[in-house]
Amino acid sequence: MRGWRRLLPLLLIPFFGVISSCTLFSEDPLSRAKDLVSRGQKKEAVTYLLKEIDSTQNSKESLEWAQYGAQVAHLQLRDYPSAITFYRYLLNYSDSSDEQLGALRSLGMIYFDQLKDYQRSIEIFETMVRFPLPKEEKAKYKLLLAKSHYNLAQIHQAEAELKAFRDLKPSNSMQYEGDVFESNLLVSKKEHEKAAALLKRLIQEFPERARSDGLEMNLVACYEDMKNFDAAIQAMNDMKKTYPDPEFLEMRIDRLRERKDNMPGAKGLKK
Repeated sequence: MRGWRRLLPLLLIPFFGVISSCTLFSEDPLSRAKDLVSRGQKKEAVTYLLKEIDSTQNSKESLEWAQYGAQVAHLQLRDYPSAITFYRYLLNYSDSSDEQLGALRSLGMIYFDQLKDYQRSIEIFETMVRFPLPKEEKAKYKLLLAKSHYNLAQIHQAEAELKAFRDLKPSNSMQYEGDVFESNLLVSKKEHEKAAALLKRLIQEFPERARSDGLEMNLVACYEDMKNFDAAIQAMNDMKKTYPDPEFLEMRIDRLRERKDNMPGAKGLKK
C-alpha cells in the first residue's frame, strides 16, 4: 500500500497534464482571440482567426469569429487584405442581409478609399445599389460609382452614374457633392467655362463648405486654364479676407500679372 501511495502523485501528474492540455486547445477561438488582443497581440489574433475560419466554414460561431477578426484587422490594424478576407467570408456564409450589407459597405470603402482599387469598388457598389436601401444611401453609392468610373478614365460611365444619382433627387448636402464632382468632370472634358460657372455658384451658395473644400482655388485654376488672368486675379482678391495665407495669394497674383504681361499682344507686344 505504501508503494501505491508513493506512485499516486506520479500517476496524477500526466493525468492533470492531459486535462490542462485539453482545456487549452478546447478554448473558444473568439475568447482566445480577444485574449490575444487584450495582451497587445493583435496580428497574432487576426492570423489565428483566419486559420480558424479557413478550417471551420458556415457555422454561427465562425461568423462571429469573422466579425471580430474584421473589426480588429480593419479598424485597429488597418490590415486591409485580412479585413477583406473576413468580410468576404461574411458575404459567402451569412444568411443575414444586414450582415451582408454591412460587409459590402466596409469592402466598398476599403477598395475605394484605402486601396484605390476602383474596378473592385465598382463591383461592390453595383451590388449594393441592388439592395433596398434608403434613397439617400443609394444616392451616395451611385455617386461613388460615378467617381470610381471617373478614376478609371471611364468618363461616359461616370456621366451616366451621375445622372442616375441626380434622378434620385438627394438632399441639398449630397447635391453639393454631386456638383463638386461634376465640376471635376467638366474640367477633365476641358469645358472650363461651364466648370467655372458651376464653381462660382457653389461658392456663393455654400461659402463655408466651398472654402473648406478648396473650391475657390479650383475656380482660380479654371480661369488660369482659360487664360482669363483678370478673373483669376479678382477671384484671389476676393479670397483675401478669409484665406489663411494672404502672402501666398499675393505671390500668386504677382505671378499671374507677369504671365498676363508676357502674353502676346499685352502692352503692345507683338506675336
